[in-house]
Amino acid sequence: MRKIIYSTAIAVMTSNVAQAAEHQHYAVTPNNSNFSISYDYMLMNMSDNLDGTNKVTDTEIFADGFDMSPQKMTTQTHSVTAAYKVGQRTSISASVPYIQKDMDMLMDTGDKMKMKSEGVGDTTIQTNFDVTGDKSVQAYFGLSLPTGAVDKADDGTRLGYSMQTGTGTYDPSIGMQYSQSVDGWSYGAGANATMRFGENDQDYRFGNEYGVSAFVGRQMTQAVSASWRVDAKSRGNIGGADAALDPMMDPTQDGKMQGGEVVTTSFGLAYSPQQGGLKGSTLASEFAVPVYQNLDGPQLADDYHFMLSLKKDL
Repeated sequence: MRKIIYSTAIAVMTSNVAQAAEHQHYAVTPNNSNFSISYDYMLMNMSDNLDGTNKVTDTEIFADGFDMSPQKMTTQTHSVTAAYKVGQRTSISASVPYIQKDMDMLMDTGDKMKMKSEGVGDTTIQTNFDVTGDKSVQAYFGLSLPTGAVDKADDGTRLGYSMQTGTGTYDPSIGMQYSQSVDGWSYGAGANATMRFGENDQDYRFGNEYGVSAFVGRQMTQAVSASWRVDAKSRGNIGGADAALDPMMDPTQDGKMQGGEVVTTSFGLAYSPQQGGLKGSTLASEFAVPVYQNLDGPQLADDYHFMLSLKKDL
């Protein structure tokens, strides 16, 4: 299934609302200290198969020759990110995720089965640079390291591409964001790309990823802020193929059914105390739902994403 792989760093809202609406593709950057650490949790739920923009039934999937039809999938990601400010304009970060995936399948015989995988995902190392010196334009350069797995199996059978916890390749990424604040309001836009080169140990690579976003934020009180964001994301299909997978077993094992485009809208809240023992901490949450999906299917469609982040400047 084609799905964008989210960075583990969630947008965190501070007293500076423009800085607050950093896109989740951007690293957690220390605000008033040289070092910060964060824990991020993301829950992604998927159900219903789409081909293009049209829903596909189990009967249609079986009629296409597949032995199994995906029913639903849940992905939980727990991440720890550490960031260090190396200058007035530059910070570096490293993020390590732990991923848990569950998928329900319906067989053409009517039987049901569950698939599970879990483990460490790919580690991301990233550099953020304040281009203008006032944080109105920020750029990042990242590299994803193949610490996740591409050979996960269930009962001795190789799991499909979307059930793996890693990509198996070294993947560079680049992005930029523009933001401004006016009278307690903020607004901005960003763009990002992740490129795949070479092939992993299973003789394939995931598709390139591209995204654009726009946001508006509001400082509700000195410590509480809210945001609304729209994201458009695209990812290509698998290049090459894992010889251990049978593309007619189910759509998750077909490399040509992993791509597509998804547009989501999200609402976020954040609490960042400005005094007392919790000063320098930020608790942020975000809920996102798709408003448009065009998938190279059949593949499971997004239902919703929920994200929670706890960050501490040290």
